[in-house]
Amino acid sequence: MKCPLVSIIIVNYNGGSFLRKCVDSAIKQTHRKTEVLIIDNHSTDGSLEQIVHEHGSHVRIVRNRSNRGYPSALNTGVAMCHGKYVVFLNNDALLHRTAVDDLVREACACPSFDFFQPKILLVDAPDVINSTGISIHYCGFGVLRDAGKSASNCNTPQEISGVHGACFMARSEALRDIGPFDEVFFSFYEDTDLSWRALLKGMRILYVPPARVYHKWGQSWGTLSSAKIRLAERNRLILLFTNYEPGTLLALSFPIICAEIAMLGWLSKRRIVHAKIMAYADLICLREYLFVRRLMIQSTRRVGDLVLLGRFTTQLNQTRLTGPWISPLRSLLRLFEFLVVDRL
Repeated sequence: MKCPLVSIIIVNYNGGSFLRKCVDSAIKQTHRKTEVLIIDNHSTDGSLEQIVHEHGSHVRIVRNRSNRGYPSALNTGVAMCHGKYVVFLNNDALLHRTAVDDLVREACACPSFDFFQPKILLVDAPDVINSTGISIHYCGFGVLRDAGKSASNCNTPQEISGVHGACFMARSEALRDIGPFDEVFFSFYEDTDLSWRALLKGMRILYVPPARVYHKWGQSWGTLSSAKIRLAERNRLILLFTNYEPGTLLALSFPIICAEIAMLGWLSKRRIVHAKIMAYADLICLREYLFVRRLMIQSTRRVGDLVLLGRFTTQLNQTRLTGPWISPLRSLLRLFEFLVVDRL
């Protein structure tokens, strides 16, 4: 078997000292043919200069003149790649030295799959799982699979519904078929969106447990903030309004409204409900974009929503929906699932 070239894309924005560890892990892979690309979104903390000094001859670097957002930087990297496979790696994540080999081996053995998800562990607790990919909730949430479980569990390869943006690998031809990351997103939910659009194209995603990655979870954006909530909630609603067929969106209107009420309650308690209101205002301003995006996605899809809903999750574990009203909300959603979702 020929050794395929693998492109590793790392997007950096003020990655600090951790960027050096991330790049080191990419350069020191046992896989013999790799290229490492660093797309820097105008960092000001000196993290990129350190990489230029230590690894300038081993990596290709693009310096953006401004922070154009995470999806835009990913698109820049993809356009520069020469590899048969592309590994997307957060600047707060570390590849185990055999991770790329493990992913490529599985990709060669499973040609019917297009995306490959490693087991992601916590840097500060390497025996604890951060995720084994994501499950897409039918209300648009990206739910971390197996978060908090022991690393000794979840060792069975299986088909999943979504990749975790901290690290995953894709076939280059699959990326070309799906189209670019949506740059309007700027940050958050770009992995859920890519996964959803891949499923709409009939593509398959495989979880590869031997491949290990260590993630400094929360490093990139830190603690909860209004900016984070505004982007995340805006982008989640973009997914719902543009990826579903009209009939599905109508059928799911009740649980979607329930989820919106729950989010408003949760944010109100934390005194950042204004971020959610601003997300709604953003959607109004983006109405023309939403129409164009919806038209593009619906006109090129190959799989109907009935198939997708069978693969989406109905569980709200690992989301931020917590509080005294979460139990009645879950009861309402379970009733809706029994009466509607299970019969679609």
